[in-house]
Amino acid sequence: MRSTFHSLEVARRGLVTQQTALQTVGHNIANANTPGYTRQRVNFTQTEPYPPASMNRPQIPGQMGTGVEAGSIQRVRESFLDIQYRSENNKVGYWESRADSLQKMEEIMNEPSETGLSTTLDRFWQAFQDLAVNPTNAGARSVVRQRGLAVAETFSYLSGSITSVQQDIKNEMDVTIKQVNSLTQQINNLNKQIGETEPHGYLPNDLYDERDRLIDELSKIVNIKTTPVNSGEAQRK
Repeated sequence: MRSTFHSLEVARRGLVTQQTALQTVGHNIANANTPGYTRQRVNFTQTEPYPPASMNRPQIPGQMGTGVEAGSIQRVRESFLDIQYRSENNKVGYWESRADSLQKMEEIMNEPSETGLSTTLDRFWQAFQDLAVNPTNAGARSVVRQRGLAVAETFSYLSGSITSVQQDIKNEMDVTIKQVNSLTQQINNLNKQIGETEPHGYLPNDLYDERDRLIDELSKIVNIKTTPVNSGEAQRK
């Protein structure tokens, strides 16, 4: 009788464990398009053999295996790749911001073109050369005056446009600071929830995913470094 019930129990444990694995696979498929989701897997562990190792007089020679159980559900994520990604993500954010600013400056300077500063200055100096050839010519004097006004207007336009770009960048920085503060606050709240959950022996995978997603987003704005600590929180530098 013991042998029959033992075999049934081993089979039952195997089925329950495999069912847990199938449920995890279904969970992975359902979240295939969820932003920040990390694939999960079930870690199988063998159950305690019979008789237990504490018995000093086993009734059978050796020990019999009692099956398998789901030890934990773990995220399949590589921390080294996270570090590499965040480092490169920060560089992408820097160069995208720089390229955007340079593009605005390029549009303002409008070079090379017929209305750019370089062409305006060339026409101004050409008018002076024409005037030097015939200094008494009223028409040449008028052209120099008009070209001088064009140069002044061009400088005035460039100055106003650059000042406007500077103000836009300042406004963007204010928005970015608020975004950084919001992300760090959300990460801090997640750290608190994780710190309250882990001591009970649970792995809050969903909280881990959300925290990693926010850290990835933050890494594009500022240069960060994360260090795991015992409580499950992350110190940001």
